[in-house]
Amino acid sequence: MELERRNVLQKQGFKAKGHLAIHNEKLGIVAAKIVNSEDFRIDEQLAGQQLTQGYQSPFILKFISASIYENHTIILAEYANMKNLNDLIEAKRELPVPLIRAIIGQLLEGLRLMHEKGLIHRFE
Repeated sequence: MELERRNVLQKQGFKAKGHLAIHNEKLGIVAAKIVNSEDFRIDEQLAGQQLTQGYQSPFILKFISASIYENHTIILAEYANMKNLNDLIEAKRELPVPLIRAIIGQLLEGLRLMHEKGLIHRFE
């Protein structure tokens, strides 16, 4: 994807670069995670791709691409309009029960998928 053809819509993240919500002419709104290449773990990226390959779920973000630009790796994925769980935890506010149920349901669906794909509880 050509990074020159994008509009940055939102910046967030706890590291220097963090995450960007960008608008691309072809893909619409996507998330770009920018990581120092020395911190990028290809094995983690490949595990994530293996996990989601051919799987459709509203709870699993779709991987689009990963590219290296100078000393940064840029990972493009489907955009999620909510903040991450770390933001909710650090806010230290009481969460409404329906939100807790939704989060737990999504976590359990993620665990189910990891189990289905053989990433956890593998018997050899």
